[in-house]
Amino acid sequence: MSFTMQTMLGSTAVVSGTDINGNSGSTTVSTAQWDELNGRTNFSKAQADFDAEVEKFFEPLTEAADKATAALAGKTQDPIEFVVLADETKGVKAAPAQIVSLSKDSIIIRLIEEGTTDRLVWVNDTTLGVLAA
Repeated sequence: MSFTMQTMLGSTAVVSGTDINGNSGSTTVSTAQWDELNGRTNFSKAQADFDAEVEKFFEPLTEAADKATAALAGKTQDPIEFVVLADETKGVKAAPAQIVSLSKDSIIIRLIEEGTTDRLVWVNDTTLGVLAA
């Protein structure tokens, strides 16, 4: 059981292979949704890397500003003079989950990329199906 995928122009790919039943075939699938989802994921990773680099770049300035603020604040209260019952918490705005229902073609591509092709079966020479879990 092995499947290969060859990317073509026009957001399509040719999927060929042999399923767990020994049946072989070849079909085309649309890669449009999968390409768009991968693009969004890659952009999010790049944005996180950029934000981390910006934070690292400004770290010396932030530390200097904190020192200046502390110097202006003057004398701080001696810790022996108080008890902290609960530390300060700062809220984080909740964000809803982002869930995308995959098309049959995207499911096929995902299974091939993840190397879990045991759920792919040929219905006929040109129709590839996905077995339920």
